Amino acid sequence: MSDENKYNLKSPAVRRLLREFKDLEKEKSLLYEASPTEQDIFTWHFSIRGPSETPFSKGKYHGKILFPASYPFKPPSIIFLTPNGRFETNKKICLSFTEYHPETWQPSWGVQTVLMALISFMPTPSRGSIGSLSYPPEEIQRLALLSDSYNCKECGVSLSQILNGSLSADSKDISPQLKADIDTLLSCPTPASQSSSGNKDPSKPQPSETQKVPVSDSISESIVSAQPSSVNPKVATSSDALEPKSFISQNSEPCTIPEIESIAAPSQRDANNASSVLQPVRDHQNNLPSTRGLDLCIALVSTVLAYLIINKIF
Repeated sequence: MSDENKYNLKSPAVRRLLREFKDLEKEKSLLYEASPTEQDIFTWHFSIRGPSETPFSKGKYHGKILFPASYPFKPPSIIFLTPNGRFETNKKICLSFTEYHPETWQPSWGVQTVLMALISFMPTPSRGSIGSLSYPPEEIQRLALLSDSYNCKECGVSLSQILNGSLSADSKDISPQLKADIDTLLSCPTPASQSSSGNKDPSKPQPSETQKVPVSDSISESIVSAQPSSVNPKVATSSDALEPKSFISQNSEPCTIPEIESIAAPSQRDANNASSVLQPVRDHQNNLPSTRGLDLCIALVSTVLAYLIINKIF
């Protein structure tokens, strides 16, 4: 790796990754190798050996670890580059220690934990999680034999040149604490995610298993379903306004709207009361005889008398 001075050593993530790289360089393993790229300390390339006594045992597998700026408080992302039959290539995979499950991640875990956990997860069932595959054992064995010829175009690693020592057991020289961490990761339930054909980025909101219906759609469906089957619509009455109405969405309980009823009901009663008060006045006006002609005569006589009186005085 190039000069450390080009990195921000005040960053907890940078200091942690530099320390882990030094530890891996001091304690070489025949099970795995990992190191950051020259361009970005947050991007690491790794190589692991397949677990013994499994269809992966003769394979070597290469990939990338992408660390977030908040590492080690947030988990990394894992991408495999070598075809293996267990995980898709060039796609972030979903495991209990990747960015898909930050709730199970522990800051005490590091690169070594991630690599050993990857080896342990290779022969486990895929469970339909994101980036998982379920190839038959024969195909996995075929890919394992071909993996030795893989050369990484990004970092220049040739799998045929590394991890060639013989192993008496995969667990050789593994500390008890690391074994306990791996057991914890393997026991973490990873819920089945969407199929790989419908995977989505974890930074985007994921839909729930039961698709929710938008509020506008649920209300429209309730209105349509409430329409009577007969041609003539039902005429609303004052008693109808007092009955609580409910809108039922696909995945929610019925919800009443008492506020609307409490407003609509008094308005209906006020209109009825006003109508009952004005009705007698209208009836009285309709029963009165026509007095328009009589009013004109009285006005004419009053005008003539006023004229005569004024002429007599002056």
